[in-house]
Amino acid sequence: MRVVGLGIVYGAVFGGGLGALFGMVIALFGPQLGLTLPHDLAGLSGWGIVLNTLRVGLVAGMLGGALLGGLILWQARGRVRRGHWIGVIAALLPLVWLPFFATRGMLRRGTVTDEDVMFFLLLVIAPLTVAASSGWVMGGRLARAAGQGIGSRE
Repeated sequence: MRVVGLGIVYGAVFGGGLGALFGMVIALFGPQLGLTLPHDLAGLSGWGIVLNTLRVGLVAGMLGGALLGGLILWQARGRVRRGHWIGVIAALLPLVWLPFFATRGMLRRGTVTDEDVMFFLLLVIAPLTVAASSGWVMGGRLARAAGQGIGSRE
């Protein structure tokens, strides 16, 4: 139970913190780059965008952290390297749709512009990179915590 609780805490910290940071980036640089905001963020103030992304990141991080903690207990108890990779895969799986829809949207518009490339970097590549690195850290820490007391096996 301790590992699942740690997963919830790590998920809240990573999800909420990175969600707020992502919201700040969108609020500050999105309009300057001419990026159109997704429908749930359109019309919100900068602070509203930050709060919205923070809330989504917090809930998703807590839920994902709990599930990751259970998965680590089941498959990677004390195996830090395996925990790292399970964390990366678990963090990236819910975001598989990002490149698909972003690429589909760019292809529908015809010619790919600099704005499209910035959109792809800011709203696809950056979140995938941050999610993978967060999953790497969380998976390793949870595997290490799960292995305490039974001997660590790497």
